Amino acid sequence: MFAITPDRIQRDEVVVMQRETVDDLPHIQQLWPAFEQLVGLRGRIVGEPPQLYEQIGPGMTQLAESAEVDESRPLVEYYRRHTEIELWGPV
Repeated sequence: MFAITPDRIQRDEVVVMQRETVDDLPHIQQLWPAFEQLVGLRGRIVGEPPQLYEQIGPGMTQLAESAEVDESRPLVEYYRRHTEIELWGPV
């Protein structure tokens, strides 16, 4: 299946946030607000690819400047659709 043999890598242990639910839209929609609350800040960018992707870096910078971001936690890009991305910053 792979064009080349996969490499085995080792990563430092990372703590992640997790919520479990049934894999269908009504259950996911019910869970989503609680997850957003855990994340902290939220910004949205819209446009057409590839220009949309060029807005991610500056958008994350602007989001981080709007509050004290917890740098020990990851920033998240949530692709709502191909023309809309939510940027999340943990606080």
